[in-house]
Amino acid sequence: MTIRHLTVFMKVCEKMNMTAAARELFISQPAVSQTISELESYYNVPLFHRQSGKLHLTGAGVKLKNLTEQLLFWNDEIERTMKNTRTLPPIKLGGPFSAGEIRLSEIVAAYDREVGKARIYLTDSNSGDLVRRILGSELDLALVDGDTYSRDVVEIPLFEDELLFLCRADDPILEGAQQTDGVYAVQRERAADRSWLLREDGSGVSRTFEEGMHKNRIPYEVRGRFRSSESIRASAAAGLGLGVITGRKREFAAGTDLRVFRIEGIVFDMHLSVCYHREKHLFPEFKEFLDFLTECSKSHTAEDEKE
Repeated sequence: MTIRHLTVFMKVCEKMNMTAAARELFISQPAVSQTISELESYYNVPLFHRQSGKLHLTGAGVKLKNLTEQLLFWNDEIERTMKNTRTLPPIKLGGPFSAGEIRLSEIVAAYDREVGKARIYLTDSNSGDLVRRILGSELDLALVDGDTYSRDVVEIPLFEDELLFLCRADDPILEGAQQTDGVYAVQRERAADRSWLLREDGSGVSRTFEEGMHKNRIPYEVRGRFRSSESIRASAAAGLGLGVITGRKREFAAGTDLRVFRIEGIVFDMHLSVCYHREKHLFPEFKEFLDFLTECSKSHTAEDEKE
């Protein structure tokens, strides 16, 4: 059964005469009769019956007519809409858009100004959720901090980073710590058995911290989990625990009673990657945006190195 079958059926319903319907459709009367027979055979019900030499719809024919009117309306609507709009699908991009992150919003805004061939639809979420959405084809691209642990995801490294930690200026953890470039080096035994303020479950920052602490056998307690680094900073300033941040956020302590520290002898390495499904079709605009993203990351890294 095709749209052609239903178009012929509707014309017969309008004219209630197969010859007249054939004339308006510019096809032969036998072709119209054959089309109606195919429909009746397909649905296994009669659609018309003859009475006093005239065609009349059966009950099944009335039902099909009502449904076909709706179907043909929406078919025409689809044709009109799709032929008069951009057919390029939006690129669904997921990543960390919160303030103080890696300027992802600025990168998208720059793409809109400088290129703008594709529409970018934005989703803000943590790394675990972003990977699930990539695997489920809900997202086209995602910026993920840490590893995806999936063979079905292509990862292109963008930024290298490390974790740093926040504490109050009067916290005893700083006793005897040496300061270099505004960052204190804290002995690992002083970091043990402390309460920590982490990002939410699924965050690459939290995962990197927890894996590093387990690997180095440093016991710890999670005091709270937060959706933003700003919340971690505020909670650390209130003395609720030690905050976990990325290296780019070391300025969070500026102008406050907070101090930035690392744990002596341990580097909590992490990286930010742009990811997509291995079977994703890389249409030209997608590839163009991906290239734009990676080029911006190079410029961003160069600026960080100058600083």
